[in-house]
Formats: sequence, C-alpha cells, structure tokens
Amino acid sequence: MVGGWFLAGWILRPLRSLSEAARVAATGRLDHRVRLSRRDDEFGEVADSFDGMLERLQDAFATQERFAANASHELRTPLAVTATMLDVAAVNPTEQDYPKLLERLRELNSRAIGITEALLRLADANAVTAASEPVDLDAIVSTALTEAVDDALQRKVTLSGSLNGGVVMGDPALLAQLTDNLVRNAIRHNATAGFAWITTYHTPTTAVLRVENSGRDYTAAEAARLREPFLRGQGRTRTAGSGYGLGLALVARITAVHSGHLSIAPRHGGGLTVTITFHRGG
Repeated sequence: MVGGWFLAGWILRPLRSLSEAARVAATGRLDHRVRLSRRDDEFGEVADSFDGMLERLQDAFATQERFAANASHELRTPLAVTATMLDVAAVNPTEQDYPKLLERLRELNSRAIGITEALLRLADANAVTAASEPVDLDAIVSTALTEAVDDALQRKVTLSGSLNGGVVMGDPALLAQLTDNLVRNAIRHNATAGFAWITTYHTPTTAVLRVENSGRDYTAAEAARLREPFLRGQGRTRTAGSGYGLGLALVARITAVHSGHLSIAPRHGGGLTVTITFHRGG
C-alpha cells in the first residue's frame, strides 16, 4: 500500500502541474509553463501541447493589446488636435486665418473618418466565417490595376501586370478589398520612379496572387511584422497619403477567411514580395 501510494503520487504529479498551470492561466497570467519536456511519455506530450497553447495565447493577447493601444492613439490624435485648434481659435478669434483653419479641420475630420472606416472594414472581415462564391481573380486584379493608374502616375511608379489566375472560391467584395489594398500599398510604399508588378497564375489546385514592388530594404523580421495593425512601412510615423497602417492587417484577415496562405518577404534589391495562395474553384 505504501509503495502504491508513492507510485500513484509519481504518476499523478504531472496532472497536478497541468492543473496548477491551468489555474495560473485562468488568473490572466499566460507566461507560466508546465515544462515537462524531460518526460518521454503521454504526460510529456500533453504538457508540451499545453505550453504551446499558452505561448500562442500569450502572443495573441499581446497583439490584441497592441492593436487596442494603437487604435486608441490613432483615433485620439486627430480629435485632440481638432480640439486644440478650436480652443486657440476661441481664445483669439480675430487673429485666425479662417480659410486655412477650415481646411486643416477638414483634413483632420477626413482622417478620423478614414481611420474609423478602416477599423470597421477590419471588424467586418473578422466577422466573416464563410464565403463560397466562384470569383474571377483576374477580373478583380484587372479592376484594381485600372483604378490605381492615376495614383501610380502621380507617384511616378511603373505599374504592370500579368494575369493567369483563374477562378477562386470566396467573397467578391472582400477579395476586391484585398487586391486593392495590395496594389495601393505597392504604389505608396515604393521608391522614387520605382515599379510595382502584379502577377497571377494557377496550378491544378491553387491560384496565386503575387505583388512585387521596389522600395527600401527590409529584414525578414520587419517584413513579417507588417501584417500587424497600425504598423506602416516606414514605422509608426505617418506621411501624407500613407494610409492608416491597416492595409496588410486586413489582407491577412481576408486571406485567413478564405483559407489561403499569405507570405510577406523582402525582395532582393529592396521592396517586398507579397504572395497569396488560394484554393481554386469553379
């Protein structure tokens, strides 16, 4: 009986460790780990899986906290600047250049509206769970290229495409949003007199959308992080016309909704190569 008691204690010790880790995680602490990797048995496998789950949860919550903090900052900044400008105008009403003031207030208001709309689009994409309509990928890309011509000419970016992607299964509006975001990003985050090259091609089971553009040099880690919300190509500083830092976050979510695969990699010579692989349909 004494031997059985010690044996049972040794066998059940991993369960107690797992239970303790679960209790700690329930309090909101996700940095605790079971760490039974030295056990080469079923308990060790369960503990490793539990530790992996805690690590993914910790990363997900950290990303969510960064998103909430950045969203709050992005929305608060134009409103705070607007309030300051109005306060100054109220204190010195006779010393204001009202046409200039109104234009600046209009710009700030447009920025706040744009950020709100971008957040709503991202929320809409997060709410989508299924989409199964056959969509002509080439037609969507062709439309996005046509609509981006003026932007490319203004920024002196050579825009070209080679389309042979075929039909994919998905939501036409979301896929159009994804394509438009990729094309606009390739134009806006580019070098002077640079290029953006959009191609589609297919295999028997997949359709691939690839966007390459010139630009600054990225490390692999920097490129991978660009899908995080509010992280822009030039860091946290916003320049005129650079968007709201939600473009690739929205692309990543729409790709996930369609069970696709997104790859963002540095391009040799500067810039990025963004590749999305979809399952074919139709």
